[in-house]
Amino acid sequence: MASLRPRAVLAVPRWFTQRPIQPMGLLYLASMLRNAGHEVRVVDGEVDALDPSHVADIVASERPEFFGITSTTAQATRAFALAEEVKRRTPGTFVTLGGPHASSLPERSLEECGALDAVVVGEGERTILEIMERLGSCASLEGVAGTAYRDGEEIVVNPPRALIEDLDTIPFPAWDLIPMHKYVASTWFPNGVKQYTNIFTSRGCPYGCTFCGAKTTWTRKFRARSPENVIAEMEEVYRRFGIPNFFISDDLFTLKRQRVLDICTLILEKRLPITWTCLSRVNTIDAEMLALMKRAGCYLISYGLVSGSQTVLDKLKKGTTVEQGIQAVEMTKAAGIKVFGSFMIGSPGDTPETVEETIALIRRLKLDEVGLGVTTAYPGTDLFDAFGSDAKGLDWDKALAFNPSAADRSDVFLKCTDLDDEQIRRLFHKAMRQSVLYNPRLLVRRLSHIASVRHLGQSARAAARIFWG
Repeated sequence: MASLRPRAVLAVPRWFTQRPIQPMGLLYLASMLRNAGHEVRVVDGEVDALDPSHVADIVASERPEFFGITSTTAQATRAFALAEEVKRRTPGTFVTLGGPHASSLPERSLEECGALDAVVVGEGERTILEIMERLGSCASLEGVAGTAYRDGEEIVVNPPRALIEDLDTIPFPAWDLIPMHKYVASTWFPNGVKQYTNIFTSRGCPYGCTFCGAKTTWTRKFRARSPENVIAEMEEVYRRFGIPNFFISDDLFTLKRQRVLDICTLILEKRLPITWTCLSRVNTIDAEMLALMKRAGCYLISYGLVSGSQTVLDKLKKGTTVEQGIQAVEMTKAAGIKVFGSFMIGSPGDTPETVEETIALIRRLKLDEVGLGVTTAYPGTDLFDAFGSDAKGLDWDKALAFNPSAADRSDVFLKCTDLDDEQIRRLFHKAMRQSVLYNPRLLVRRLSHIASVRHLGQSARAAARIFWG
């Protein structure tokens, strides 16, 4: 029988984020599928405010052979509900889950959601092409690396797929399949343009922080696109959409010093009128690098400073010191680049005294932006292996507990500290009050970022929780 060329719909479930971000993983998959001759549609349930029934309406009208969902752990319950609604409406569609949650818990995802036919583990670009080939020839997923699937009543987990070594071979994301103008940054860029796009220039991070789950998808092997390929993507986004703002979303953009210098040099040589931010690590920057990054349009760097206690940093295997964090922030500010510092409350080793050290550090650094959350043992992290791998009946909806935008759902998801839930709650709220809300400069910035009536309501509920418990 002649092989069919299956069609695909890829989706992000609706969530509660204040400002949606582009579903980059799905856009890479979509570009791979189109290049292989498949029809594909991308549905962002968050940016378009689509509930599962509305997404299922789209799938029912398209009647694709393949429906793929991406999901973090905090989105998992919504992803399962979406899969179930689509399978109910279009039982003949092959339903798959990918992303961080599925990569961390492939068997468990299939057990918890009977509507899923398979999950994709790790990088999906080559895996999805092989799945589509099997669907086209009505074959099973037996032997398809990087998948787990149902075989009757059994769940089969195939071997992992080899990493894509040359990231330049992956086509640019299929930006035209989403409404690019709807993605607005949560920070104001100096050029006054609100629209932005994410860009990934590398995959993987070699460090062993126990709270990070990136290793589950990318492993700890660092792989990078060439500077020329990165700049070509930036040029195309600016030319096609007029968007001059980029969030470089690599886990660690500054790992390879010369590569950073080469990218910055190309931006300057091509006179690209762009502004960008990146994630960095306090022991991977220097004054010369920062100066060139500033000249090339770097506006803000985000550092995972985590804690003001060296004891806590060591227990998390952060591999940096509090003093290195202080020096990195001072060096970055001296270069004229703004600093976002992220911190966590409730880590292994945390006590009321160590939390006070964290609060004192935040206030000392006078950061431009502060991100504060509760340490969470997410699936795929070493913390989950230590504190949650045997836990049953976890409510994935609570996996963003104490995120300020979700503070009306303030249960501790899966604690990894000797502090009890009430202590964590009180210490987190104290840290928020003293570090952010009592800092007029940061408070004004937060208020300026309110994007909608919905966002205002979330912020008001969060503030009420923080001040009155």
